[in-house]
Amino acid sequence: KRERLKALPVLYHLDPDHRIAALFKRLLDYADTLPDDELATIAAAYPTELLILIERFAAADRDAVISGVTPPRVVCDAIALVNDRVTQPFDLDALAKELFVSKYYLCHAFKKHVGMGLMEYARSRKLEGARLLIEAGIRPKAAAEQFAFPNYTTFYRAYVAAYGIPPTH
Repeated sequence: KRERLKALPVLYHLDPDHRIAALFKRLLDYADTLPDDELATIAAAYPTELLILIERFAAADRDAVISGVTPPRVVCDAIALVNDRVTQPFDLDALAKELFVSKYYLCHAFKKHVGMGLMEYARSRKLEGARLLIEAGIRPKAAAEQFAFPNYTTFYRAYVAAYGIPPTH
């Protein structure tokens, strides 16, 4: 895993001064100094931070990126909760209640600061997890069940829409 981490900045040809390159550099520094169990915990949070940075740079409002506006705590907490519960059914009402905000405010703030809807983000995390299981040799139906898709048809359609190919192993 450490060797794969070290190849990432070279693989993507990033300018060393770019904020995303700095994110990879921090991860590489951790890879050289932390034990494997701590590194795994730290590395699990990096895809989310990377997604937020990429979405910010792709957003139409580039002034917010330049000024360094950070998302509200409720958005960061929502990301963490979605990531922690990726193998459970997604329940927007319960998530909003747990964060003590209305679901309308939560969805609006999430879309504004992340660049994609909360439901879309949750589904993309579930699909990515299922894709990794399928690539590891798990049957697609079992992968769909593992990530709490309501049925295989829903999973199949979402997978094809996201990746352009059917989920086969």
